[in-house]
Amino acid sequence: MQKSAHDVQQTTGTCGFDDKSSRPGAISRPSVVVQTSTAGRRELSALNKIGNKDEYLKKRKLMPAYATSIHVWGFIVGTVISGEFSGFNVGYANGLGSMIVAHVLCSILMGTVSLNLTELATAMPFASGCAAYASGAFNGAVACFIGYAYTFDMVFIGAEATAFIGVALQALFGTETNYKILYYLVTILVCTVINFHPKVYFNVVTAMAAISCLL
Repeated sequence: MQKSAHDVQQTTGTCGFDDKSSRPGAISRPSVVVQTSTAGRRELSALNKIGNKDEYLKKRKLMPAYATSIHVWGFIVGTVISGEFSGFNVGYANGLGSMIVAHVLCSILMGTVSLNLTELATAMPFASGCAAYASGAFNGAVACFIGYAYTFDMVFIGAEATAFIGVALQALFGTETNYKILYYLVTILVCTVINFHPKVYFNVVTAMAAISCLL
């Protein structure tokens, strides 16, 4: 199959030298065929539209850090304590041995995932997280799928946490079952408001984790 002159011009280069083969008496230089993957072509297209690589990366860089080591401690401890209260108690009551095996396997899994994400976050400090890593390794369709998967994961986790808080508040105040919906709405409202202020959010989570440890 023959290629047109336009195709040859786009897929060949001269290794940085000026092409003087068209001049009389000039010696033609060997050309190099440039093969670019689909993902690479998309990235080059995006860079060409913006015109500046620094500007392209600036739009995808992480926000300023709001969490300190104390905040990270509060977030992780709070997550573990809430999990212990909401789900692990039932597991321990119905099978201590199986829960120990589950803890060991999940600890290994979470340790390897944490090390993997730490390395990826250092190499590709982009705000989209795993979606950006998938885009670099595969293509846009895979990145889109992973991005939506993480989004729904956060939605379902929030719904589960809200439901548990509603049940806990009902048991704490001894109110009727109908008040669960009110507790759900109040919890969603409070969480939404504090999430608009990341520093306030981490301070609240850390304080609640500390109180939970004392109790």
